Amino acid sequence: MAEAQDVQGSVRPRIDWDLVRSYRAPKLEPVTFVKHENVEDGYEKFRKVSGKVARSRYDIPPGHRLVIAYSQFPSKPPEAVGVITYKAGDKSLKNPRKSYNYMDDYYHKISFIFVDKDYQRMGIGSQLIQEALNSMLQEDRDRPVRLEGAKSAVKFFRKMGFISDGKPEVSASRKGSRLFWELYRMQHPAAV
Repeated sequence: MAEAQDVQGSVRPRIDWDLVRSYRAPKLEPVTFVKHENVEDGYEKFRKVSGKVARSRYDIPPGHRLVIAYSQFPSKPPEAVGVITYKAGDKSLKNPRKSYNYMDDYYHKISFIFVDKDYQRMGIGSQLIQEALNSMLQEDRDRPVRLEGAKSAVKFFRKMGFISDGKPEVSASRKGSRLFWELYRMQHPAAV
């Protein structure tokens, strides 16, 4: 690397911008997605990924389904790098109940999505969301999908077709992970 002098006469290295522009990110390893109908099969993997991302381990809500994204290195055993839990709306309910519960059982809902920080911005979260949407909308295409997302994920959810549905909910107790102290209500239209 060549050196250059700045205005005060100090010597500093010159940046080779052609070298910087030519940098190619390493090729991503393949990722496989496994849907667990029996959530006990993936319970510990879900807790491990949620703990790594949110610094607090979470439980899978009762009745929810689970999809896990696994990294596939040829020399290592598969490792869980992303998880999503979701629940299809209750078919016995023909209309939403008149309640203040945003996540009423009438609606399809996504309860948690976590992607290991080392694997974010690789399309894993998008594929997890798409897997959950496809599964829920297969059962009933007329019901919207709802979620309460962390402030840091709002832009991602908007990119996935969710729209904001009101002001954020701020936790009065400030318990649990900081990630969930301020939640944004979002909804994905039905019949995607």
